[in-house]
Amino acid sequence: MNEMTKQLAKEKLQLAISNFKQAEAEGADQIAPETYIWAKHKIYEDQKIILKYVDDQSRIEEASDDACAAAAKLLSLVRRYKQNDNQSRWVAPEKFEQEAIKALVNEGGPAL
Repeated sequence: MNEMTKQLAKEKLQLAISNFKQAEAEGADQIAPETYIWAKHKIYEDQKIILKYVDDQSRIEEASDDACAAAAKLLSLVRRYKQNDNQSRWVAPEKFEQEAIKALVNEGGPAL
């Protein structure tokens, strides 16, 4: 595998972890506990794929994209919920969480 692919995967994983930690800091475990656990597991599984298949550029790209997408969707879910809550148009967090899970499951990826 070339160095550029390794660097790109590393950057995407760092972004995924950063977004996940930000979502965690913003209360993801309370706002969307199922999505939080699911995204955490997905990122972990994608990291394992990257470490296991160090010479498979396609798998590494797919796994790093997948981890990044999972974390971004979790962070987006948390922020949409908080924005909705701040606008006094309360919608149950479960609705946001169900939408996020549906989107993530339909998106697929190597960690499913």
